[in-house]
Amino acid sequence: MAAMLVVLFHMAGMFGLEKYFGVRTFDHFFSWGDSGVDFFFVLSGYIITAAHSRDINNPTAFVEYARRRVLRIYPSYWVIFIGVSLLMLTSPTLQETLPTEVAVWLQGLLLIPQDPMIVGATGAPVLFVAWSLQYEVMFYAFFGLLILNGWLAGVMAALLLAAQIGCRWQGECGFPQTFFAADSLPLFAMGVAAAYWPQLGWRSLRPRRLALLGIGMFLMLGLTELIIGRDWGSLNRRLAYGVAAVVIIVGVVQAEREGVIKVGESLLTRIGAASYALYLLHVPVIAVLCKLTTHGVLDGDVPAAIAFPLIFVASIVAALAYARWVERPMLSFLGRHTRPATEGFGVPVVK
Repeated sequence: MAAMLVVLFHMAGMFGLEKYFGVRTFDHFFSWGDSGVDFFFVLSGYIITAAHSRDINNPTAFVEYARRRVLRIYPSYWVIFIGVSLLMLTSPTLQETLPTEVAVWLQGLLLIPQDPMIVGATGAPVLFVAWSLQYEVMFYAFFGLLILNGWLAGVMAALLLAAQIGCRWQGECGFPQTFFAADSLPLFAMGVAAAYWPQLGWRSLRPRRLALLGIGMFLMLGLTELIIGRDWGSLNRRLAYGVAAVVIIVGVVQAEREGVIKVGESLLTRIGAASYALYLLHVPVIAVLCKLTTHGVLDGDVPAAIAFPLIFVASIVAALAYARWVERPMLSFLGRHTRPATEGFGVPVVK
């Protein structure tokens, strides 16, 4: 659901562009859809901690940890990054937006943060959504440092906290300090806290109700954003969504562990398994389909209302197809060739 919220958010914005439909109606209803990214940051913090907390201060576990993280992030990203780059080369207009410097290409491929004032408005060339993957890689690196040496990770955490405080105290700061002072890092920390919550002995007597409470909080925040906009004064909207995400995750995980709810095979779980592919693919898919749909005379409210659900479904179908026919075989092949043959390989869950 979080992944589909992000798709709706970007679709709504693109439908409002004059070069496509020029219809801003959807942009109003789904203006809060980027909160799905905040949910994913919290979820990533939870998943990595739940899966690797026992590896902290165990350097022998680092190679396997790094292997899994590299396989999860980079192969699919590279395939889609290169594919979209080649597609953009077919259009003289889009060619002008491609990087001209080799260093920008290399940093883009490696997901190294770049100044958003210079590169792609988000600091990520070609695939602008990759800005979030830069934070994923940073979090993976931080957790890898925890595995290698907890004390060094503590020093890094202190430096990141100093960047957070310093940037907020100054009121304005430049790159790269702005990258390290972003709200994304506290969201990861919330996910880590959610993973350790059960170890503190805390549990809900009604975990399903707790999960529903979190979902209600999340939706109420979205409704609030629709009514008053994104400026919430002293309340940080991204961190507010993060708190709701923590409540959802803690409630759902406990409910599943206690057998209160069961997660079986369904369309939603398949979309969840393909959420990374959906995140990477949806913008180019939407752009191409909007271009094809509006090429000629199809623009305005009625065509937009018809096209919106069709392009939304097409984005999901494209992600499911990519996950099944490209991502899974590719990760399975790479997994077999990057670890001892006696070990099995499981595709990591969600990023």
